[in-house]
Amino acid sequence: MVRVADSGPGLAPERVADAFRRGWSTKSTGRGLGLALVGQVVRRHGGSYEVGRSDDGGSLFTVRLPGGGERS
Repeated sequence: MVRVADSGPGLAPERVADAFRRGWSTKSTGRGLGLALVGQVVRRHGGSYEVGRSDDGGSLFTVRLPGGGERS
């Protein structure tokens, strides 16, 4: 499990699916690849993700991937 939180304006629940789509970004100079890649890894490995509110009012992203693999 990995959790990442920020203190920005947060992500509206109706925009969560958009945020994981390639090319979508809240930034004018962004490329919209970061969360799209996270979503791809989660799908390929049978994991899950959740998006909620951080304690600072921004977004809290929680990613879970199944265990059982070797670590290097």
